[in-house]
Amino acid sequence: MIPKLEEMLSLLKSKGINETQFESLNIEDGQHNEKLWATHFGKAYQWLNK
Repeated sequence: MIPKLEEMLSLLKSKGINETQFESLNIEDGQHNEKLWATHFGKAYQWLNK
């Protein structure tokens, strides 16, 4: 999943999207599942509402 994420981040930057408009978090040994998302939901929600 990380290579695709990096590809998307490069695409956003190439389209002129400012890096302050998105945030990316790579969690070492993290898994793409609801348990991990729930752990980080609060931080993501606060970032979206700032």
